[in-house]
Amino acid sequence: VVNSLLGANKDVVYISKIPWKLTVVNKPVVNAFVMVDGHIIVFSGMIDLCQNTDQLAAVLGHELSHVILEHIPEKISNAHLLSIIMMIPLLVIFTIFPLAKAVLLESLLSHLAQLAITLPFSRKLEVEADEVGMLLAARACFDVREASKLWERMAKKSKGEPPVFLSTHPSHESRK
Repeated sequence: VVNSLLGANKDVVYISKIPWKLTVVNKPVVNAFVMVDGHIIVFSGMIDLCQNTDQLAAVLGHELSHVILEHIPEKISNAHLLSIIMMIPLLVIFTIFPLAKAVLLESLLSHLAQLAITLPFSRKLEVEADEVGMLLAARACFDVREASKLWERMAKKSKGEPPVFLSTHPSHESRK
């Protein structure tokens, strides 16, 4: 599946420039991720959840997209920018308040920044990776309609997870 995705999309920037590598971890965890160097890690639980190669192509296309779209450096840049922006209110907090209160306020501010900035930004990148991943899969002649079936299965499997606003990923329902 990876070779089909790479072959059909070799004209896409980064596809032919990166030494892609796939590792399957034999654990029943439903997860996959990619590193900035093109190393894709897929757990056997994710492969088992996919009912066909079209669904697996949706997952792998999504992971390829994170590298193609430079999401990893973008997340790092966003985190650095947020750290710089946070210095100003933290300086004020630690100047005005006693240490115990300042630490509490710093923690509160950090959590609010996570909810208001970091998590929504992460969900935006995940949606982008879904969209571009579908394009990559379609160009490799995979049936991208199968992706919605995979997200439906993921939604059923993940009942009881925290609400979307606490997650780095969009809800499975919204990905259908």
